[in-house]
Amino acid sequence: MTENEKIKLDMYESVLTLFAENSDIISHARVLRNPIAKLKNIIDEIRKKDHQISSKTFEITIQTEKIKNDLIFNLVSVASALFLFARKNGNIFLKEKTRISHSYLDRILDRELIGTANVLITLADQNFYNLKKFNIKRQTLATLSEQVALFKNSLNNKIASLTATSELTPLKDLFDEADRVFSKHIDVHMENLISTNEDFYDDYIWTRNIENLDKKRL
Repeated sequence: MTENEKIKLDMYESVLTLFAENSDIISHARVLRNPIAKLKNIIDEIRKKDHQISSKTFEITIQTEKIKNDLIFNLVSVASALFLFARKNGNIFLKEKTRISHSYLDRILDRELIGTANVLITLADQNFYNLKKFNIKRQTLATLSEQVALFKNSLNNKIASLTATSELTPLKDLFDEADRVFSKHIDVHMENLISTNEDFYDDYIWTRNIENLDKKRL
């Protein structure tokens, strides 16, 4: 749910709270019963769908972080082996390329991590026979390549999920429907209460104004 939608949902619920606090007035306005009931159902559906989307995004995020941690752990082992070989043989270029720590890999951007991983795999493959003494095997590099592909795929799924969360087409439709309930029904019927319950109507208009939500919390 976007921040603007959270604010709007807060407004919807504030209106329902106002109606509940003035149930004696609402009970006599029968034309409001169905619109209010419909609004409540829409709010419930918004909450339900938002929870489903948020739960999916959270699950993908946790999974991605686990894959990333496993990848970094194995990358550090390969980088360390390459660095030790480079230092022993005076290979300055290789030494500088593999001077990599766990904290560095954890700190860089995810796309940079993928790029760094591919470079290290290439360097390890080029110097493979010199790394055997450091317990680097073909399977080590094959596993590392699989982890990079897995992380890249998981990262794409995470981005897609976050994008879906920002767009939230199903939620947008529900918010549009709720706005129509207000504009075509509740707002219209509330105007009929001006002559008999002007204070209540003023409270309603004030509550309907999203800009007043923060003031109401004070």
